[in-house]
Amino acid sequence: MPIRPPALLPAGSEQARALTLAVVVAAAIAGLLTLASATMPFRVLDGLWFDAAATRTAARPPKVILIEQDDAFRALGPKRYAALIAEAENAGLAAIGFPQRPDDLSDDLTPGSLPIVTGASLTRDATGGGWHWLDEDAPGNSAEPFDMAASMIAPAEYGLYRAQHAALPTAEGRIASFEHALSRKPLTPRLFYPRMARDQNIPEARASQLLAGHFSAARLDGMIAIVRPDASQRERRFATALQPADGGMLASDLSARMVQSLLDNRAAYRMQPWWVFATLLAIALAVPLVLAKSDAKRAALPTIVVGTLLIVLIAWSILAVFSLIAPLSAMLVTLFLAVVTFILFQEFRADRALQRILDRAVDYTHQRSILNEKANLPQYLTAAAKSLGLPVSAVLEPGENGKAAYRDGFGFTAEDVSFEPAMRETLPSSDITGTVHPIVTAQQGDATSHRYLARIGTADRPGWWLFDLTPQQAKERAGELLDQVGRIAAVYARLDLWRSDLATNEEDGRVRPLEQRIGSAASLIETQSEQLRSGIDQLDTAVAIYHFGGFPVHANSAMERLYGEAELNLSRATLEQALVGLTALEEEAAGQLIGELVRQRRPITVPAREFAARQRILRIAALREEANAGNNDLIVVEALDISELNRLANLRHAVGNFIDKQLRNDLEALEFGTDVAMAQAGAQPALVRTLERLRDVSRRAVGRLEHVADLIDDTKGAIIDVCYPIDARRVVEDAYRRVKPKADDFEVAVELDLPGIGGFTMAEPLALLETVEAMMAVAIADTPHGGTIRVSLREERDTSRLEISGGFGIPFERLVAAFDEERGDVPQEFATIARGIARAVSWKGQVSYWSSVGKGYRFVVKLKRVG
Repeated sequence: MPIRPPALLPAGSEQARALTLAVVVAAAIAGLLTLASATMPFRVLDGLWFDAAATRTAARPPKVILIEQDDAFRALGPKRYAALIAEAENAGLAAIGFPQRPDDLSDDLTPGSLPIVTGASLTRDATGGGWHWLDEDAPGNSAEPFDMAASMIAPAEYGLYRAQHAALPTAEGRIASFEHALSRKPLTPRLFYPRMARDQNIPEARASQLLAGHFSAARLDGMIAIVRPDASQRERRFATALQPADGGMLASDLSARMVQSLLDNRAAYRMQPWWVFATLLAIALAVPLVLAKSDAKRAALPTIVVGTLLIVLIAWSILAVFSLIAPLSAMLVTLFLAVVTFILFQEFRADRALQRILDRAVDYTHQRSILNEKANLPQYLTAAAKSLGLPVSAVLEPGENGKAAYRDGFGFTAEDVSFEPAMRETLPSSDITGTVHPIVTAQQGDATSHRYLARIGTADRPGWWLFDLTPQQAKERAGELLDQVGRIAAVYARLDLWRSDLATNEEDGRVRPLEQRIGSAASLIETQSEQLRSGIDQLDTAVAIYHFGGFPVHANSAMERLYGEAELNLSRATLEQALVGLTALEEEAAGQLIGELVRQRRPITVPAREFAARQRILRIAALREEANAGNNDLIVVEALDISELNRLANLRHAVGNFIDKQLRNDLEALEFGTDVAMAQAGAQPALVRTLERLRDVSRRAVGRLEHVADLIDDTKGAIIDVCYPIDARRVVEDAYRRVKPKADDFEVAVELDLPGIGGFTMAEPLALLETVEAMMAVAIADTPHGGTIRVSLREERDTSRLEISGGFGIPFERLVAAFDEERGDVPQEFATIARGIARAVSWKGQVSYWSSVGKGYRFVVKLKRVG
């Protein structure tokens, strides 16, 4: 039976269980990796991927300008900031920000339309639940013409600063970060990750240049200016993806790139946990859907490679379109785990399926008692030793303290084996299975005993067969017997090896690879199949096994020869073609027969054609469910050779005719002659006594001939029950042609009411023809001149109904008595009808008859119909 790799979702209720399991496993993988994606290794990998993607984005037109406080600007005095802000407003800047608030920023600064943002430091509350201003940076006058923002860079993520707060919670509410306040974007409690393109241009200018009017309004219109801290204010540096070494990037440069990213709507955010779970679950569920249509092992590497590329593309698209940082590392691990889990799941299901097939094959191919219970093997070997004529036999196993334990045998006792010195010396060296080793040649009186040892176990479960040869056997048949013993020992060792390999792990606690068990099962099945085939090939009966689908499964040698004689190709001929080639059935009738066989599950016998002057009967039977372990899908075709039976039947029939027509007539003539002689003997007592004795002898002889005739008569108790699909219409027409001359002589009309093209009736055509002809002949003979008999054939759903009526009729009791075959004074037609009734019953049909004086006869035959 070929083993097909199991599909992902098997049929029926198992499909729902497999689907549920797939969803549960996928959800488990997604849940675990959702939690893992928040841990350091995954966040580091995701951060590196984000840096690689963000730094390679295309540059946008600059929206931020950095202004440096040069010496010329610082020389302008306390009012320089007011002048700078005024000139910035005149130049068309959208806002101006100071990352670190200058001490003299408020001097002479008047409110205007230009937004001014200054950064200030915050520190965490003692409770750790929020933030508050440092005392020196706390807002002084609430009427100051600038906004205070948090000048705080979010902590580094494993060495690199890539995120920033949008706002920080304080007792007064949320305080926007310096960068978020400049961009005027809606506040959010989440960290944002600016995409800082490596080629992004952030222009710089000196404050004195801006005051001198070197920049036109068109060049700076809508831009945001960030004023670097004064030289006296120490500015921090941060390691970023653009500048991880060399001291890092200045805080003002980092702020400028963050503001640029916010203004370009290129600030990214990490996915929320539920979106991470949904993404990972989709990947985990997509993998089995892809692998289910292919060989998972071969498709694993391409799936991982292509899946990796798709996941990277999807993560890039999510970042570009939705500004979300996908958990790329968790997505890739999910892909790998889903592929591995699916392969393991398929392997597990395949192993279970193979295990079930293996168990069924072993159960069907060999007796489990032989494979699982070694206790029977000693009994079998003892019986084999007796059949070989060995005088002594013992089956041994290792016992305690290295001694041999006696299991079964004859001619030995346990004490003899336990204290046999040569035995203990030879047992460890007998490692070759099936090899016969001579142990000792002992002198017992005038005779010499030849003792041998053969290995019958395995390395794990050793066993030995100890036996003797008589002096005569050792002299005349030693080679033959030792060779035979060696073959038997090898077979039993192989049985024990199969038993060991095919035993489940629970039976003896040992773990065996499935491949090892499958190899042993294949060897067992191959050996057993060859033994069965060899045995079936020795049968004289030709046997072929077909599947219900019509294709051949197996045929023995006799059937192969018969197919050759019928010019049929065994490997290509369907069951229908085989029936047409082997019998006289037409193709349509053969198809109907097979359909009836499959539906009714009853054996059908059909006469076969003669091949090589041999007569055969085909017996076609469908295996019943209990005989085929539920796999009721096989049809067995047997070709029974009845040539010898027919020859004997013909010989018996010839002898019967000779007895009936020759010896009976001669004896009855002798009896008649003695009666005549006795009538003329007169007063001659001696002659009369002689004639009486002769008459009694002849009568006893006739009685004995009657008994012999009953024994050889094949019409009593041996009704042939062969039936197969026939055309009942043709049978009725043939019967009509046979009785038509008689009907014409009696001037009787025969009305036929026959159907058109119909199905087939289950019967034997010759027997049905004789029965119908006899029924019509009886009705014709009893019909007055000018009368009519009626013959009708009706084909119902599953029944063919044949009715013959007509004639004058006789009392019903006389009709019943006429069907008594023991009577010899009734017309031959009634005996033919009686035999036909019995045959119809054997065909699973029914026959009813009725007769009344003046109302005529009525015969009704109901037979099974197919098609």
